[in-house]
Amino acid sequence: MSVPGSMVRAVSRPKAHTGRATSTRKPKDAAGPKKATKTAAKTSTVTAKKPKTRAKPRTRSKSTSKTKTRAKPKRKPKKKGRKVLTEKQKADVAAKKKRSDLKALKELALKPPTEKPSTAWLVFVVEKSKGSPSKTLSAEYRNLSTEDREHYNHIANQNKAANAILYRQWVESHPVDVIHNANNARNLLHRRGPKHNCKWPKLHDDREVKRPRTSFVYFSTDRRASGDFQGIAATEATKRIAQEWKELPAAQRQPYVDTQKQDHARYVQEIKTVYNRDIRVPKQTA
Repeated sequence: MSVPGSMVRAVSRPKAHTGRATSTRKPKDAAGPKKATKTAAKTSTVTAKKPKTRAKPRTRSKSTSKTKTRAKPKRKPKKKGRKVLTEKQKADVAAKKKRSDLKALKELALKPPTEKPSTAWLVFVVEKSKGSPSKTLSAEYRNLSTEDREHYNHIANQNKAANAILYRQWVESHPVDVIHNANNARNLLHRRGPKHNCKWPKLHDDREVKRPRTSFVYFSTDRRASGDFQGIAATEATKRIAQEWKELPAAQRQPYVDTQKQDHARYVQEIKTVYNRDIRVPKQTA
């Protein structure tokens, strides 16, 4: 059977094997359907998500609780070295302390009320100092008539009586212990001030407890009251009385010793009742 020429051309010999593996990949689909599947998967996952719920707080059991870490000990601050002051700085510190102490003493010493002029001269000066110069006041006062002097003396005596009442009321308006402390402060101020300074006189209070007297003071009072030492200087009289006290027999000295003991007991009792506290009692001396 004769084969046509066209068929002979179509059937050819198989190609020799080159050693390459034949590909098993599937043919790629068109781009359109693949994109559609991705968007469809995304929408499905979005719709599938559930709303989030708050998680309950975890309760720690005693067994699982964390152990507290110990705090590290704080470091002690380093001690600063003491500053060494110069001589000028030391003097400034001492002066500042002296000023503060002086101010505290003045506050403790109290200030009495202002008194009215209590002498004829002071009354005259207060009355005339406004109009006439001070240089002529002394001359005018010396040339005053008797009636004018009597007038100024009368006003001065009235002011003196008013001052005494005002002073007593002011003293009694303070407790006894306050007046006592004020006198102590005044004593210190008097010592620190210049000599013969009467700026801080003692405050007189009738309620203040009088200190006890010694047996020698009682004996000296009796001897001076006897009149045996009239016309004799005070220092010489004191020497003679002291010599008599030394030579006095014990029997004659005993009454003065007993009086001292009674006065000492009175002092101790008044300290408790008036000041409401115990203070140091001076030692008894014969």
